Amino acid sequence: MESRNYVEFFEKIGEGIYKCTACPFHCVLKEGMVGYCGVRSVEKGKPRALVYGLPVSIAVDPIEKKPLFHFYPGSKVLSLGTLGCNMRCEGCQNWEIAHRTPSQWNYAFYKIMPEDLPRLMREVDADGVAFTYNEPTVWAEYVYDGAYEVKKSGGYTVAVTNGYFSEEVRRKWSEVVDAYAIDLKAVFPETYAKFAPGIKPEVVMDNIRWLFDQGKHVEVIVNLMPGVNDSKDERKAMIDFVASVSTDIPFHITRFFPMFQMKNVPPTPVGEMLQFREEARSAGLKYVYLGNIRIEGGEDTYCPACGTLLVKRDGFWVSLNKINEGKCTECGYKIYGVW
Repeated sequence: MESRNYVEFFEKIGEGIYKCTACPFHCVLKEGMVGYCGVRSVEKGKPRALVYGLPVSIAVDPIEKKPLFHFYPGSKVLSLGTLGCNMRCEGCQNWEIAHRTPSQWNYAFYKIMPEDLPRLMREVDADGVAFTYNEPTVWAEYVYDGAYEVKKSGGYTVAVTNGYFSEEVRRKWSEVVDAYAIDLKAVFPETYAKFAPGIKPEVVMDNIRWLFDQGKHVEVIVNLMPGVNDSKDERKAMIDFVASVSTDIPFHITRFFPMFQMKNVPPTPVGEMLQFREEARSAGLKYVYLGNIRIEGGEDTYCPACGTLLVKRDGFWVSLNKINEGKCTECGYKIYGVW
């Protein structure tokens, strides 16, 4: 790889005053102020990503846990997350870290600089690194720097994201981040307003389309929340949007469980998930999966052309993979993904 161009997602707009350009909120910050995400600020007259190099959660995961089903199935990925998020989802599954600022964190931070990641990846016998658990946009500079080092060492790179990042971030990330697992929580602004106010869904949708068109690997996840984003119109709009980008994009329907400020919302009914899957398949989506639930065949990959079972998954583990050189071994149909 060519030498790295150091990035900083801040724009100086006055003496000691900066606009954060990492996400569409474009928070204007001056000394001591903290952005909407809780982890970007100005200190001693300089802009800072407060959690740069300071993850709070580290694990080695199967890539299927991200969830990415069409990207090096069966491989292991070193996963890192930190504090903060630029969405305030009331049903956040990782609220313990995503809704915390450094001043609210009562536990230790790890200190892992970008150049440390290749060594750690090798030590745990992982094939790549994922920026996950919280929203990676809040430490966008670290994602870029870390992904650069990992790519240089021969590993793959992944962002697990809500998709709410700026054009500046997506352009730089696209240089070094290989795969994106993107949450599509809704397509109507009034739906986002029910659980994550202030979000413009067109930003998420545009990022999905742009990244796919750039040749990046993209998979879309919908956490189906009863009474929130599960209306017939919302489901159809989400399906239609993904199909308009490409019917090849893997589409994950995941089951919601009561969490954080949405403990009064019941788990997603199984029948509703099955109905949503049928709607997605009928609209032409080729790879539709059911997550956070054990349903026979719900996470398996079948050839869209001949129906052959190609990848069998048991939980997060791959027990069968019959894809050869990216194609169905029975009929030769090209299967979307990186195999």
